[in-house]
Amino acid sequence: MSRLVRFGEQVPVVPEIVIARIRALDGVQIGAPLAQLAPGAAVRILDGPFADVEGIFECKVGAERVMLLLQFMHRQVRMQFDSAAIMPA
Repeated sequence: MSRLVRFGEQVPVVPEIVIARIRALDGVQIGAPLAQLAPGAAVRILDGPFADVEGIFECKVGAERVMLLLQFMHRQVRMQFDSAAIMPA
């Protein structure tokens, strides 16, 4: 019995960017523990259209969201993200 993922007889190809992101996360806890993040801490967004963008942690918003400050068009903009989608930079 093969342990490879297959679609019929075809083995899917994993894009290099996906492999690089997984390797970059080796040893990093996904979803940075909010208790360890202080206001002003640098964080990196892991998922979505802002993936790989760095921002500044501002505060928790409820149990599963965070407010970040991002540089956008020469201004700091406040945006909310899922806390599981960030890690310390």
